[in-house]
Amino acid sequence: MHPLTSLSLAAGAWILVVGINSFWVSVACILLAWGYAAAATVWEGSPLRRVSRVPLWGAALSAPVAASMILIHAPHGQHRVAPLLTSDGLLVAAELTVRFLALVTVVLAATVSFRVADLAKALQTAKVPASLGYVVGATLHLAPEARASIRRIREANALAGRSTRGWAIFPRVVVPLMTTLMVRAAHSAETLETLGVGRKGPRTVLCPVPDSGAQRLIRWLAPWVCVAVVAGGYLL
Repeated sequence: MHPLTSLSLAAGAWILVVGINSFWVSVACILLAWGYAAAATVWEGSPLRRVSRVPLWGAALSAPVAASMILIHAPHGQHRVAPLLTSDGLLVAAELTVRFLALVTVVLAATVSFRVADLAKALQTAKVPASLGYVVGATLHLAPEARASIRRIREANALAGRSTRGWAIFPRVVVPLMTTLMVRAAHSAETLETLGVGRKGPRTVLCPVPDSGAQRLIRWLAPWVCVAVVAGGYLL
């Protein structure tokens, strides 16, 4: 699946979730996003464990929001079921949490369906400024690079017999991690300047991302169809 097609479908899902503002629409988008991530993973031949990241990451990102929604809305309903808890307040908190989970899940499902390198190449062929495409790709690569650096730093400390627990994590893990990321960013800037990424003019991609007329039609129509559905719901 072309990266821009997945992102277009995610944008359409956002329009539906926010525009219709229905609990069941949010639930439907969550289930469809899980199915889309599974289908895209199987189609590309990627490990199936990538599919499990979508619900796990969605739950992890939504947990703080759920706690805040409960603190804000649960005490302020009409039907009290316990001290500082009301049934209608909990219902409002649940609906808002599910809506947030739907918004997060569709984005996670979209990102699981393509590689970061494909997204960078797709942005380049879409006539997006090369610097913007690099920023997007570098941002999405930051978390995996940070995890790999942390693993190497911990292994180096373990080989040296140094503990990284408690306050020792700051001078022995955090500081080396920040130094590593900054040095890598400086080297990347030099490489990009050598390659002429910041220069103006047309560019070509050696191996472009596979695309088709059907996918181009889908990614242009999907957001507008969702806007029409939302508008039709308000008019009817």
